[in-house]
Amino acid sequence: MTRHQIRQLYHSLAHAFSSQPLSEVLQHCRQLIQKYYSCLPLLFQIASLYVNHCMLAESPHQTDAILEEARSLFCRIKNESHDIELRAQASKMEALCALTLRHPEEVLSLLESFESLRLPSESLLASAHQMLGNLQDASMILQSGIYQSCLELMDLLTSYMKLQMQNSNHFEESYRRILALASAFQLETLHPASLLTAHITAAQGFMQLNNFQRALACLQSYADLAISDLYPLILHGDSYFNLLDQWIEQALPLGSAPPRDETLIRRSIFEAVSTDPAFTPLQAEPLFQSILSHLQPNKEESL
Repeated sequence: MTRHQIRQLYHSLAHAFSSQPLSEVLQHCRQLIQKYYSCLPLLFQIASLYVNHCMLAESPHQTDAILEEARSLFCRIKNESHDIELRAQASKMEALCALTLRHPEEVLSLLESFESLRLPSESLLASAHQMLGNLQDASMILQSGIYQSCLELMDLLTSYMKLQMQNSNHFEESYRRILALASAFQLETLHPASLLTAHITAAQGFMQLNNFQRALACLQSYADLAISDLYPLILHGDSYFNLLDQWIEQALPLGSAPPRDETLIRRSIFEAVSTDPAFTPLQAEPLFQSILSHLQPNKEESL
């Protein structure tokens, strides 16, 4: 399949996962795997679909079975692909499956070969383009590097904040720095998904620290962002990252669209609050009930 065909098929299957019985969509995916067994980029995207939709399974056992299927596909891609970047991505996704399946030793084994010292190439590439007079290409490369580094830093800070839930000083300082980074790069509009994750993680941490009022404040921020004008939730640039849309279209296999259908995204945003036992002590709080009410899928009112 061509890159464009793979992208179209992915989005069609993502919609099917949100609107059809899981067993039927999985069966269709397995038929596609058999038909295009040598098309490793397609297999990577189907395995990614499994990872992004395994939560729809009816039982933990079925969830694990879906993840095992995905892990097997990623392992095959890693071992057989001649594309260095695809092999690296497959290794990381295989590690994600192993972690979700509660096999931390396998994660360490899979990722230990990756060098800890980062050597970003964007500056070198941009300088080379600048020497050749390709100033727009140089700018686009640097914008993409800044953008990716910003999102990676958000992910690292959020993970570190989660790790520090027993240390109130480090936890609160991590959240403060996350908000500062989000403000500096206007992530509320540039990449709201990363900020939503940070807010819900902070709320969980404040619950663990028995600071219910701060937890409610984080949930309020989460809800305000979740019901703001952020849909469709696609990747995009802004007035500063004015060349990012072009890079997204060229560089990302799925383009600007998210890995899950919007229906499932809205549902998962609601369930992240409504089904998390960490927030059970807040059930009697009027503000908490108001937040749940406004996060209900298909609800258009604002807080």
